Amino acid sequence: MVCPAMRCSAIRDNQSDLWIYARCGLIRIADTELQRWWKQPDTIVQFEYFNVLDGATPALSTFHPAVSKSPDGRLWFVNDSVVQMVDPNMQRNRLPPPV
Repeated sequence: MVCPAMRCSAIRDNQSDLWIYARCGLIRIADTELQRWWKQPDTIVQFEYFNVLDGATPALSTFHPAVSKSPDGRLWFVNDSVVQMVDPNMQRNRLPPPV
């Protein structure tokens, strides 16, 4: 799905989570959050946000769609300078690195 007014692209992964590739970064919204929001529109939707510090390189793209899913479930995002891949099954390291 392409959002022309907001200049973003969106796709669902194999777990039905929604991934939005926007100018500000990459946003992941769990399907359970979306289902809860549909039932209770006044609820606050929880999401994960990935930006340049996480390795995401968001930018406007002249390619449409700017996102695709490969047969193995990985998500591919493209802008005018890079192609990026995200494995939705990745395990995020939430521990800060030792200094």
